[in-house]
Amino acid sequence: VFAAAQQLYHALSTWDFQGYLKITNVSLSFFRTFRPGINPGVYHSVGDDYVYLTTEIRTYADTFIAIAARYTQEPGILYDAFNKTDGSPVGAPGFSWAYAAALTAFSARDGVAPRSWGAGGIVPSTSYVLKECGDEATLTGETRNGHDVWWNELVLG
Repeated sequence: VFAAAQQLYHALSTWDFQGYLKITNVSLSFFRTFRPGINPGVYHSVGDDYVYLTTEIRTYADTFIAIAARYTQEPGILYDAFNKTDGSPVGAPGFSWAYAAALTAFSARDGVAPRSWGAGGIVPSTSYVLKECGDEATLTGETRNGHDVWWNELVLG
């Protein structure tokens, strides 16, 4: 619940920092959730579509926080999962990751960017790229000590 909100808040911060958001064929269905008639393109922060989308997405992220707040029990026990139909808690209560997720979501809502993992400057020895739906989704990896290591990069705009 908090992780979903956190991802949305970070996306909003990124778009605000860039001054625009880019909708592609890959990300189109996500954005059409909030504005059904929206089309692929670049939407600048001074435009009505940008303001509408970012307002709706922030409200959507806020609903995740509101669900968790509604079902937080005394003395502040957080759950790690909620029923998708009625919002009631169904996951395990009181795990530390639920509290960590809440704190990082609150920070993300305030526009605080996470610190770097310190992986800057790493150059893969062998690189593989799989492109889907244009140039927006890539699967990249490298070979280290005879093992393939893969990671995904998906840019929503």
